[in-house]
Order: sequence, then C-alpha cells, then structure tokens
Amino acid sequence: MADSGEPHRALPAAFTALRASDLAELSAAVSDPQVCMQYQMDSRHASSMASVLTCAVMIASREPRPPAHLWEVDWQALGKELEPPQAFTEKLKDAAFQLMTRGGPGEGDQEMHRALWREMNRTPQVWSGPEAVANLGPGGSGGGGSGTKRLTGGVG
Repeated sequence: MADSGEPHRALPAAFTALRASDLAELSAAVSDPQVCMQYQMDSRHASSMASVLTCAVMIASREPRPPAHLWEVDWQALGKELEPPQAFTEKLKDAAFQLMTRGGPGEGDQEMHRALWREMNRTPQVWSGPEAVANLGPGGSGGGGSGTKRLTGGVG
C-alpha cells in the first residue's frame, strides 16, 4: 500500500483535500440514529449523498455493494463504514492511487468495479456534471480523458 506521503500527491484534488476530520464529522452525522436523511434534507441530495458514500466505501474496501437506493440505505451502517476515519481516508487514497496507476481493475477487483460502475451509471447527474468532470485526473486536469467518456465506456 502507498504511504500517506509522496504517492498521494498524484491524486485528483478531491482526494488530496479529503481529511479524516471531515470523515469523522460525516460519519457521526449520518450514523446518528436521531437523524433520518430521507426526511431531513432534500431527497435528491440525500440520494446523491447515499451514492457518493456507497461508492467511496466500495473503493476503500474493494468490495462490491448493492445499489444505494435512497429508501433502502441503512445510514447508520453506512456511517459506521467510514470508521475509523483516519484508516478509511488512507484506504480510500491508497485504492484511488492504485486504480489510477494501474489504469483499470486488478485481479479480484472485477465485481467491485462492476458494482461501482452500476452505481455511477444509476446516478449520472452526480458523476457526470461539469463539476465532476472538471475534477477528474491529477490536480483536477481530467486525467487524460473526459469524465463523460469514462462513464459511457462500461466495465466488461
């Protein structure tokens, strides 16, 4: 695995800006049993958040997850997946770096990639908007291809 230093500088800006303290706050908020995301925020935003968190968990754990349909999301369980925040942050950055340097799924990663692809294509407005495309690749440069191309190519 990559350490928390040098290799992570090649990650897109969204990953390098990720801090464990932000994840700790997010985990506490979504796993609070007194909070019901579906009712306490706009359902479109809650659906987007469920998709993003599910994809982050898939990437960090390298395990497939079922689609993040809003009414089926267990927010408390999803929040717990982000713990401990420092370890999750490092796993997410390491996995992102490995995926970028390999250029595709490694051995044993096919099912996770298929699940990730299905989730991203289920909610294209989250993943293919101008902001998402602008932040792809090292330093937000696009990483050699457009985000739209990546979302329409599919995974075998």
